[in-house]
Amino acid sequence: MYENETVNVPWKALLGAALGTIPGIFAWAGLGYLGVTWALVGLVIVFGAFWMYDKFGGESDNQYGVIGVVILCILAVYCGVHLSWSLQLYGALKDEGDISLSNCITRLFPVLDYLDLKGKYVLAVLKGYLFAALGAGGLIGRALQGNQ
Repeated sequence: MYENETVNVPWKALLGAALGTIPGIFAWAGLGYLGVTWALVGLVIVFGAFWMYDKFGGESDNQYGVIGVVILCILAVYCGVHLSWSLQLYGALKDEGDISLSNCITRLFPVLDYLDLKGKYVLAVLKGYLFAALGAGGLIGRALQGNQ
């Protein structure tokens, strides 16, 4: 970057993109709770992010904005997987005593350690990224090329 060059990060559009990932996160968590992982949910996350990015004034030729949206999508997939596993844990333990969903969300890692399931969790996250990439690869590629 040159000395006088400024970086134009579209913060308002990135906020919109973050809001656009929310339906996909909940869809991922809900389907994951049912034991389903589907590449189409990755498409929902990415489509929602890019659609809201555009609605909030983002431009697809702004590389900083597009990279920001991709990072938000990566975070959204992780949140969807984490929420899905937390819901499954809550479903398994809710009759065992005083347990809440928020406890399951915040204490998922110690429980996974105790149950020796951290490796499966990491594989689920990686599988989530793969499925999201498969479901949304075309959208990301078009956005990075500036819809040309």
